[in-house]
Amino acid sequence: MAINCLEGLIDSIAGNANTNFEQRLHMLADHMISHSFFFPKEIVDNQHEKIISALKNKESLPTRYSTVPECYCFADGTIPYFKNKTEANKATDIFYKFRNNKIPVKVDKDGNYSVRQLIRETTGHIISQGAKSTITYATISHIWGQAFNPIFFTSLWNIVIVPTYCNPILDKSDDLPSNDVFAKEVTYINNVYKKICYEYYDVKTKLEEFKELGFDITAFVSYDNVDYSIKELPAFPEITEKVTVKTNTVKTDGSQAQTVAPTTDNQTTTEDSLKRDLQTIGMKTFVDFYEAFADPEYTLTDIKSMLDTCGYSPNSINTKASVGKRIIRNGQGREALEIIIQAAKIDENIRQRAQDLLSLEY
Repeated sequence: MAINCLEGLIDSIAGNANTNFEQRLHMLADHMISHSFFFPKEIVDNQHEKIISALKNKESLPTRYSTVPECYCFADGTIPYFKNKTEANKATDIFYKFRNNKIPVKVDKDGNYSVRQLIRETTGHIISQGAKSTITYATISHIWGQAFNPIFFTSLWNIVIVPTYCNPILDKSDDLPSNDVFAKEVTYINNVYKKICYEYYDVKTKLEEFKELGFDITAFVSYDNVDYSIKELPAFPEITEKVTVKTNTVKTDGSQAQTVAPTTDNQTTTEDSLKRDLQTIGMKTFVDFYEAFADPEYTLTDIKSMLDTCGYSPNSINTKASVGKRIIRNGQGREALEIIIQAAKIDENIRQRAQDLLSLEY
C-alpha cells in the first residue's frame, strides 16, 4: 500500500477522513484560496494584449522547454533535436508547432525565468529568488499547466501564486493514482482554481480572441458554481528613502554609551569560506547555473541532471550541486556574485554575466 504524504497536510487543514466529505472539500479549498494571490485584472488584461500583439506581429514569445522534439520546428519545417534546455535556450529562429500554425518562440532559460521577470515588472515582487524574494515560501503555479505552450506560459490568467506547502495539490495532481483516497479532493481543488480564474479574468473572451487569430486553445472548466473570496497581489512598494542607523546609543542615565566597532574576524572567516566554496564549484559554473541554484523549485536532483550535461564526474556533480544550493540557502548569492565580479583572473564574459545577475538583484 502506497504512503500518501499529502494525508497529513490535508487532515491538518480540513479535518480527518471522518469529517463530512463536502465540508472537508470546502475547508481545504477555502484555506488554499485564501492564502493564494491572484493578479489584478488590469495587469492580466495588459499582458493578454501583449501576447495578442506578439501573435499578430509574429514576434517571439517565451516558452518552457519541452523534451518532446516534435513541439518545435525551424522555419522550413525541420525538427530541431536539442540535447537539453540550455541548448534549446541558445537556439534562434525556432517555432512552437500549434496544430497548423507556428509561433516564434524563445525557450526559457530555467523554466520560469520569464514568468518571474514578468511578475517583477508588473508588480515589483521578487519570487523564487532566495533571500531577495519579497514573497517567500510561495510557488508560481500554472493552473491549466501547459507551460510548454507559449500562449499559456506567460498568460497571467493561467498563473496563481500559492503557498509552497499547498502546491503539490495543484502541481502534482496527475501523480496521484486514480484510486487514491484524496484524488477527488485534489481534482476538486484544481477545478475550483480554474473556475475562479476563468470567471474572474473572463477567460472565455480571451480564448475567443486567440481563436480569431487561428489559435483555438482550450482551458477546460468543469465546476459551474464556486463561491470563494480571493486576494489580489498588491504592488510591492518602491523604497523611496534610506534609513540611517546611528551607531552611537544613549544609556538610560542619559550619558552616551561607548560605540564598539563590530569585529571583522567572523566576516573575514565567512568571506574566506565563501571564496573556497566558489573555488570548489567554479566561478563559471556558479554563474552559468545561478538561477537554478537560486530557484527553490529546482531540487538537487534537477541541478545534478543539468550539471551532468557539462561532462563533470559524478562526485564533482554532487559536490557542485550541494555547494551551489548551500551558498544561496545561506543568503550569500549576492556576495558570491560580487566576489566573481571583483576577481582578478576571470573571463570578461563571466564577469559581465555576473554583473547582469547582480543588477537584477537576485
